Amino acid sequence: MKEKILYAVKYLGGFWLTRKLIRNKTLILAYHGFELVDETSFRPKLFIKSSTFKQRLRYLQQHCNVIKLEDLGNGKKPKNSVVITIDDGWASTLTLASPILKSFDFPYTVYLTTENVLNNLPIFHILLDYILMKSIGNKICLRLSNDEKVNTIIDEGNITKIKGKIEQARAVSSDAELLSKIAKNLELNIDNLIDTKALSLLSVKEVKELSGLGADIQLHTHSHYTYLNDDTAFNAEIIENQQHIEEIIGIKPLHHCYPSGSYNYKSIELLKPLGILTATTCVPGLCDETTNQLELPRFLDGENISQITFEAEVSGFLHFLRTFKSLLYIFKR
Repeated sequence: MKEKILYAVKYLGGFWLTRKLIRNKTLILAYHGFELVDETSFRPKLFIKSSTFKQRLRYLQQHCNVIKLEDLGNGKKPKNSVVITIDDGWASTLTLASPILKSFDFPYTVYLTTENVLNNLPIFHILLDYILMKSIGNKICLRLSNDEKVNTIIDEGNITKIKGKIEQARAVSSDAELLSKIAKNLELNIDNLIDTKALSLLSVKEVKELSGLGADIQLHTHSHYTYLNDDTAFNAEIIENQQHIEEIIGIKPLHHCYPSGSYNYKSIELLKPLGILTATTCVPGLCDETTNQLELPRFLDGENISQITFEAEVSGFLHFLRTFKSLLYIFKR
């Protein structure tokens, strides 16, 4: 029903009108991974298909002006400007996203978390989730390193519990071995996932290559965690992330993205002494020169978002709808 309404609004000229009204504001788009195997089948919010991504970029090419993140505060930026950001630094950013973005000649920023880049291992909890989701209905019989035994039929109701037991038994040095053992136990072949790096981040070499192709590499903490209640740890995450990126690409990054959108007022204050110029959130919205540069809104796009919903966001229609709902809520109080 919602999409039918959006189509009606679009063809009645609503999107055209709101795009005119928001022409002096900027939309920041957020992406994560790009499908190499079948990642969108279990994490559609996290991954997007190449065909869908191309469709998004064609729409931006027709209706918007894609600018660099560093030009966000430029008062002379073009009308209906859009910034493209990609979180984490998935390997598919180099193999899939980069060539597509190059074909459109669009600038983009990659917010890189460095711990798994240095480890050069698959993201443990994501690959584990994939293995278990693909094995629903199968029996897992596994003795873990801490002598814990998992012996049950996998279903959607017990996946979290199974993951918890396995997480407790893991040791980073043997992550790959443990995941291989679990997949073998469930008779699931994950060789293609490993070979294509479908659920892995870029390596150090690949980060250098991506930077050489024009990607703007910026901050996303070292371990993909924001310490909201520990100022020392919060600063350490940013500084270590910054140091590793500078060592890899030779440029000191000064733009940050809060991992999983996790931040508070204190986070914003802690970034200021570190010289951070901008920081993005996971809260949808538009920004301009009056927006707090350390609390920038973004729209998270993925395979779970329909094309008409994407167009409604880019045109500003959903922004006006959210504003109307907020005002309505205030008046009802």
